[in-house]
Formats: sequence, C-alpha cells, structure tokens
Amino acid sequence: MSRRKRQKKSFNIWKYICLTIFALIVGLYIYVAFFVSADSTSINQASREQAGEVAHIKVEATRENAEHFIDQYLAQMNQDENFHYDINLQEDGLYVAGNVSYLGMTYPFEMQTTPEVLDNGNIQLNIESITVSNFELPRELILTILSTRDTFPDFIAINAEANYIGVNLTELTLDNGISFGAEVIDLPADQLELSVYLPKDGLQ
Repeated sequence: MSRRKRQKKSFNIWKYICLTIFALIVGLYIYVAFFVSADSTSINQASREQAGEVAHIKVEATRENAEHFIDQYLAQMNQDENFHYDINLQEDGLYVAGNVSYLGMTYPFEMQTTPEVLDNGNIQLNIESITVSNFELPRELILTILSTRDTFPDFIAINAEANYIGVNLTELTLDNGISFGAEVIDLPADQLELSVYLPKDGLQ
C-alpha cells in the first residue's frame, strides 16, 4: 500500500513539474502575442569615425581575462531584479546564463551563442540555442521578450527575427573618450584581440 502511495506521489510531482513548464511556455507565447510589439534592432554596420582618434593599441586576452572584465562590468550595472545573468566564455561558444522570474517563479536559463567579429569592430552573437529549465524554447520568442527589457546597455541590439544579439562597440565610449573595437575572437584557440582607440586630447 505504501509503495503505491510513493509511486502516486512521485507521479504527481512530475505531473506538476510538466504542467508548470507547459504553463510557462504557453504564458510566454501569450505574452508575446498580446503585449510585445517591440521592433527588432539591427547591429551597427557603419565604420568607426576616425576623426580625433590618432592612435590605437591592440590588446590580447584569454577567455579567462575577458570573462573577468565582463564580470566587473556586469557588477556595476543595475540588472533587472527579475532577470540576472552572467557571461561564460567556453571553447564552443559564448554562454549567457542566469535566472529569470516569471509569474512569481524563478527559472534557470542558458543561451548559447557563436560570436562573429564584423569588419567595423562590432560583435554579432549568433544564437545557437536557448533553454529554460532545461527545455529548449524558440529563439525568436525569447529574444522578442528580451528586447522589451531595460536590462541591457544601449550598445546592445537584439534582432529576434535574425536570431542574433549585436554588441555595437562603435557606440561604446568611456567618459575619458576611450573606445573599443574587436579584432579577433577565436574561442577554441583561447585567443581574443581588442583594439583600444585613444582620443586626441588624451595624448596631449
């Protein structure tokens, strides 16, 4: 008798988990269909303006070095309390992993991307897969939802239709006028190269 109760209880737990995941997926579809009307944005293809930039330095880094720098940057950002994420650089891609809250519950998520360096120094993160609670969900659906959040900085462009996230480094300039551009991102070889552009006033 007790064995039957244990089996029934185990079945009910898995049934509850499956129903919860199903409700999450349906809820996401409904949310996008009725409440999300944001247009996809495209990555900046324009060349960097060279006026006032008299020198640039090339900096080489490993995946670990770059990950440490990104972690420091994210720590300074005011991330959405319902959407917290970290960046992980692995041999097979750049991963965005964290937790997202929806309908009062928190779900782990992971996004696998393949970084591509554009001619102007910007980076295009091509989305390979997106999983929530170990269930792979449609990429366009999740990217459409993410595009409506204020979680990402202004130089991040999310294009749900083309399934990529653009990192517009040409639009990122520090307070001291220093800007950046990507040169090489070879994750399997653990090789990253970044150009640091120095403003004219900074060299005087």
